[in-house]
Amino acid sequence: MLRTLFLACLFLVTLPLNTRGATDPAENIPWNLYADRIQTLDGGEITEARGNVFLFQGDNQLQADYAKYYKSTQWLYLEGNITAKWDGDFLEAESAEFDLGNRVGWLTNGQVFIEANHVYVKGEKIHKTGDNTYTFTQATVTSCDGTRPAWSLKTSSGDVTIDGYARLWNPRLQIKGQPVLYAPYMVMPVKTKRQSGFLLPQLEVSKQLGTHINLPYYQVIDEESDLTLYENYMSKRGLMQGIEFRSTPDLDTKMLVRFDWLKDHQAYEDGEYTSDVWQRPHQDRYWLRGKFDGYLLSPQWTTKLDLDLVSDYQYLREFNDGLSGFDQSRKDFLQEFGRDIDDDDDYLRENILAVSRSWANMGLEFRLEYTQNLYYFNDSTDYDSAKNPTLQRLPEINFNVYKHQLASTMFEWEATSQYTYFWREYGTKGSRLDIHPHISLPLRTQYGTIIPKVGWRETLYAVDRFENTGSTVDTTDKYPVRGLPDASVELSTNLFRIYSLPDLPVNDKDHLGESVWSKIKHSVTPEIEYSWIPNTLQDQKKNPQFDSDDAIYPESNLTYSLVNLLTRKRMTVVNDPATQGNSTTTKADYLDFLRFKLEQSYDFREAARTEDTDLYPTRPFSDIEAELTIFPRKYLSLTSTSWYSPYLNRITEHEHTARIFLDDLASAYCGLDFVDREQEYPYKTNYLGTGDRSRILTLGGDVALPRNWFLAVDYKADLEDGQDLDRKMTLTYKHQCFTFECFLSKTDTDEKIAVMITLYNLGSMGG
Repeated sequence: MLRTLFLACLFLVTLPLNTRGATDPAENIPWNLYADRIQTLDGGEITEARGNVFLFQGDNQLQADYAKYYKSTQWLYLEGNITAKWDGDFLEAESAEFDLGNRVGWLTNGQVFIEANHVYVKGEKIHKTGDNTYTFTQATVTSCDGTRPAWSLKTSSGDVTIDGYARLWNPRLQIKGQPVLYAPYMVMPVKTKRQSGFLLPQLEVSKQLGTHINLPYYQVIDEESDLTLYENYMSKRGLMQGIEFRSTPDLDTKMLVRFDWLKDHQAYEDGEYTSDVWQRPHQDRYWLRGKFDGYLLSPQWTTKLDLDLVSDYQYLREFNDGLSGFDQSRKDFLQEFGRDIDDDDDYLRENILAVSRSWANMGLEFRLEYTQNLYYFNDSTDYDSAKNPTLQRLPEINFNVYKHQLASTMFEWEATSQYTYFWREYGTKGSRLDIHPHISLPLRTQYGTIIPKVGWRETLYAVDRFENTGSTVDTTDKYPVRGLPDASVELSTNLFRIYSLPDLPVNDKDHLGESVWSKIKHSVTPEIEYSWIPNTLQDQKKNPQFDSDDAIYPESNLTYSLVNLLTRKRMTVVNDPATQGNSTTTKADYLDFLRFKLEQSYDFREAARTEDTDLYPTRPFSDIEAELTIFPRKYLSLTSTSWYSPYLNRITEHEHTARIFLDDLASAYCGLDFVDREQEYPYKTNYLGTGDRSRILTLGGDVALPRNWFLAVDYKADLEDGQDLDRKMTLTYKHQCFTFECFLSKTDTDEKIAVMITLYNLGSMGG
C-alpha cells in the first residue's frame, strides 16, 4: 500500500488543455493525472496511465484502471472500473471515451446518476452530448436506489436534458423488473425549475359524483406567474372546467385566484342536499375564490383582497375533495396567506378589499366589504332575491389612535373612529360616522395596578332611504345623532414564588445533552374589572339599525378572574462555545407548562331587575369559566375549558382537546365539545335558547408501522343524535422513490375510496 501511494505521488502529469472558446473559468483549469505508472509515447503526443488512475479538474473527477490521452485531439480513453463525477453528475462504466475540449463523452455498459433530480440512467450506450444533455440506447431510467429498483422505465432509446425532460421511445414501466405498462413515447420531467406541460391526472370514485378524472395543464407565464387549467370530468355531473392563476412578483406581493364552472347534469331534487329553503333549479354552477397580499403604490400601504363567490349553497359541500375542491383551496389559502375562508356550510360568503397604513401612534384603513347571502341565490319562496336585505359596507374607513401618553401628563388616550356607507338592495341605506375616544390614568404601585378609564361614543347618521324599518325607528329624522358615555376600572396584581429543585445536571462530557428542571415559578394574577354603560336602548332604537353597534346594550358588570401560571427553568449540559467544545457548560430555557384560569361576572342590572321575575328569576352571576392548559413536554398538550352554572349546578358547556406526540412514531388527539345552555337572560337577543344541546366527539391520530407503513385515522360523531359525521382512514407506504396511499372516507352524504401511487419524478396516478 505504501509503495502504491509512493508511486502515485511520483507520477503526476498535468495535461495541457486547449480551451478554445471556453467561457467557464473552470474550463481553463488543466486536468491533473495521478497513476501507479505513467508513460508518454510518440514524443509526448500520447500519454498512457495504468493502475489507480485518477484525473481531476476542479470538482470534476475521473477514475479507472487504465487511461490513454491524445494531446492533439484532447481525447481520453478509459477502461476498467470507471467512476466519475463530471459537471455534478456521477458516472460509472466498463469503458468510456471523453472529448475533454468539448466536454462530451461516451459510456459503454454504463450508468449516469443525475444528483439534482435523483435520476439514474443505465444503458448499453450513453452519450454525453453537452454540459446538461445525454442520449442513450437500450437504457433503464429510474429514481430508485439499488440494483433492483422498485420501478423503472425500460426504453429502446431516449435523451435527457438536466432541468428539462427525459424523452423516451418505447418505454415499458417495470415493477421489480417485470413489465406492466407500455407506451410508444413518453416525456418524463427531469427538472428543478418550473416547466409547462400536462400534470398527471387525478382519478377518484364517488357515490355522488361517479367516476371522475381531473386533468390539469400547467403553463409557466414568466418567472413570477403561472397558470393551471383543469378539465374535471364527472360521469354523474358533467365536465367542470377550472382555471388557477398564481403570481409572486416580489417578496411583498402574492396572488392566488381560482375559478371553476360546471353545467350540472343532475337536477336539484336528485341531489343529497335538498330542502324547501335551499332550492337550485339552475344548472350553471360556479365558484370564484382568491386572495391577494401586496401594496397600493407604496409598500407602506398594505393591501389585502379576499374573494369568495359561489353559485349556490350546496356547491361547496358537493365538491369539497380533489384538486379543485373546497378542502384543497382552504389548505392552500391557509398555507400561502395565513387567512382562512368561510366554512363550506356557511351561507354568508365574505369578500373584502382592505388598504391600510400604520404610523407610530395611529393607523388608517380603507375597506370595501361585500357579503354574498346564499339564502337569496336560489328560487325558494321563503327568500325573494328582490328583497335581499344583506348589508354591504361600501366603503368603510377606520382611523384609530393607539394608546399613548397625553402630552406631558400622567394620562393616556386612545380612540377608534369609523365611517361606513351601508348599502343593500332592500332596506334602509345610509352613512354612519362613529367616534369613540378614551382617556385612562394608569396608577402603578408595588402592590398592583389600577387603570380607570372613561370614554364617549359619538355617532352621526345620514340616511339616504328608509325602507323595511322597525316600528321604533324615526323615519322623519334623516340625520339622527347619538351620544353615549362609558367607563371602566381595572385592578390587577401579580404574586409569585420560585421553588428550587434539589438536583442539578452534572456538568461534564459524560453527561452532555442531559437536562433537569432546576426551578419552578408559580405566579398568581388576580384581576377585577368593572364596566359601565348607561341604559339608552329606547333612544337608540329610534336611529337606523344597520348592525349591532347601533344598539349598545347597557352594562353594569363586575368581572373577576384568577390566573395561576407555572413556569419551569430547565438546565441542559452543552458544549461551551467559548472553548470550542473542549469543555461543557449549562444552558437555561423556560417553558410555561401549566396555566389555570377561573373567571366569572356579576351583572348588577340583572340583580336589580324587577320585571318578569315570576317567569325568569334573577340570575346575576354568569357561568364560572375554568380554563386549563398543560404543556409539560413536547409530546403532550391538554386544553380544557368548562362553564359551570351556579344556578343549574351543572356544566353547561365544555371544550376538551388532548394531543400526544411521540417524535415521528405516533400522534393522537381526542376532543369533546358539549353545549347544554338554558335561556337565562330573556330580555337580551344574544343568548342561546333552550334545546341548544350538542355533544361532538372527535378522535384521530397516526402511527408509524413497521417497514415504512403509516396509518392515519380520523373520526367525528354527534353523540347527542347518535350518528357518525365523518370517518376517514388512510394507509400509506413511503418508499425512497414512490408512495402508495389508500384512502377510505364515509360521511353522512357520501362514500369515497381512492388509491394513489406517487412515483418520484413522474407524479401521481390512482383512482
